[in-house]
Amino acid sequence: MLPLRFIRTRSRRSPCLSKGVWVESPATNSTQRYGKRSKTTTAVSGKYVSTLNHHKLLPSDFLSHLSNRSQPSVWLLNVAKDKLKDPRSKTGIRPACRWRFRYHDMNGKPTPFPPNSSGFLYYHQPQGAPLLSGEVRFRLTPNSLPESFSQGEDCLTPHGDIWKIPLLSLHGHKAHQNIYRQLQLDGFVSDALHSKLNSFAKTCRCPRHSGIILHSLHQVFPVNFAARALNLSVVGDSTSRRVSLQFPFATQVMGYKKVSPFTSADDLFLEEITSRN
Repeated sequence: MLPLRFIRTRSRRSPCLSKGVWVESPATNSTQRYGKRSKTTTAVSGKYVSTLNHHKLLPSDFLSHLSNRSQPSVWLLNVAKDKLKDPRSKTGIRPACRWRFRYHDMNGKPTPFPPNSSGFLYYHQPQGAPLLSGEVRFRLTPNSLPESFSQGEDCLTPHGDIWKIPLLSLHGHKAHQNIYRQLQLDGFVSDALHSKLNSFAKTCRCPRHSGIILHSLHQVFPVNFAARALNLSVVGDSTSRRVSLQFPFATQVMGYKKVSPFTSADDLFLEEITSRN
């Protein structure tokens, strides 16, 4: 068995002790962290998405209705057109290809999107990572012009992590079948990748929307120190596995239950232990 240990990245403030001094939490959203963004200069916006490929975005893909909503929805135009090609579809009736998604904290609890949450949904594949580790993100932009994508920043969760929905979750949950089909139409999910996702679904439980997808050591991921369990989905080029660590940061006194002395969160990564002292 490969021995590993957790390493804090120091990117956040130290976790506070339950009986110690409360440490002020970091900025809770992108607006607080980077300041109020300027108003959009282009009036074109709506609830329609034609692609998740940020190289092919249109001004009409710009979304401006997410602010202060915990479960906004969008209409997927090309998925609707694709369904019309199905001979089983009723002629002249446009299929409803709506996708509802959530803004949530690191524990998966729904909470409203922060103010000024306007921009583009897009698909992100981490560089050098297995295809199973892809994810949908939301890029905050100053206006509805596709050229502004490079000027924007990814939307953050209340804890300061990048908001995302893993590909494994999009494939595994029926509520995401329309956005998953959009990924297929955009060419992000090939037949081979679809087959790998099916294999994963047969052997492992689908991760939550806020689930951690780990594809390499030294990959930074958020951790709630007060959590009773840490669930990870470890993926490779052709394999994947669910790992559950029970009470990873808890301490125990003889005769008492295991408890965590921490009440905050931080970013960590795993490091191989090469020697033991």
